[in-house]
Amino acid sequence: MGEHGILRPGEVFAGYTIERVLGVGGMGTVYAAAHPRLPRRIALKVLHPVLAEDDDARARFEREADHAARLEHPNIVAVYDRGRQDDRLWIAMQYVEGTDAATTGDGGPLDPARAVRIVTETARALDYAHEAGVLHRDVKPANILLEHPRPSHRGDPGRVLLADFGIAKALEQTQHLTKTGMLVASLQYAAPEQFANLPLDARADVYSLGCTLFRLLTGQQPYPGSTLAQLMAGHLNSPIPRPSAVRAGLPAGFDAVIARAMAKDREHRYPTSRRPRSTHSGRSRPTSRHRCARNRLCHRPPSLTSPCAGAHPRRPRGPRRRHRRPRRPSGGAGCRS
Repeated sequence: MGEHGILRPGEVFAGYTIERVLGVGGMGTVYAAAHPRLPRRIALKVLHPVLAEDDDARARFEREADHAARLEHPNIVAVYDRGRQDDRLWIAMQYVEGTDAATTGDGGPLDPARAVRIVTETARALDYAHEAGVLHRDVKPANILLEHPRPSHRGDPGRVLLADFGIAKALEQTQHLTKTGMLVASLQYAAPEQFANLPLDARADVYSLGCTLFRLLTGQQPYPGSTLAQLMAGHLNSPIPRPSAVRAGLPAGFDAVIARAMAKDREHRYPTSRRPRSTHSGRSRPTSRHRCARNRLCHRPPSLTSPCAGAHPRRPRGPRRRHRRPRRPSGGAGCRS
């Protein structure tokens, strides 16, 4: 084991052979590792040693990891296993070849169409989890993984996957996190009710997703700050920022979406949209509106009903011509797919 408890390539931990470090965060370190028996690479998250010292935190971690393991969705990183070794908690997850929403584009603002696509795919994951009774509690760009496009799939932009379901809840009462500022990055996207220690529901994840959309559109945090006090003041008291005021040329329609998603009072936020029952029953096909955005973040204004509409303003239409009777039949009528 290297400096600061970092595992070296070739070391075996919990049966997995470490290949390289994927990332280091406040809660621990993520490694690319080889499965001991299967020809599979996994992402192994080894949590900070202090987190295993709290018996309650350890029990919550195991319980939340079990909940996350039950989630099976194309936009959710799969959980394979979890455990404890050498007084360190670990969780084995699906390996995603790519980057994350926090570092893509060098951390700067993204094309609006791409930002909306990332948020829309993340919203699908949240919808599914909320219907299963699972909250994420830590939605932020760093937890949104962006898979590299696959050359064998022409036109495939790569999947968007949400990671770390339940980890925040498992560790939220661990005092060490607050004292050392290990959760500052998460608090940049936290709903006001999280600072007030109120019971959370799906609207807390909606708020965090709104903060994430703001960050992807502007390249800036909605409420800048590096301390708990600064972030708390921003989320609880500061006016909701307007992305169009930060980034020139951004469609003003985004302002209305951010204003509602990031409302201080959760009663004024979008509720997490429910998938139409028809998608389960097969009696009818989902509308284009539902295909575009499962989450209310993307339902209004009209400029956001599709990724392209938010990025490219629609040209004004000329006056419609009325024809009493066509001169000859049109072979293409009704053939549009």
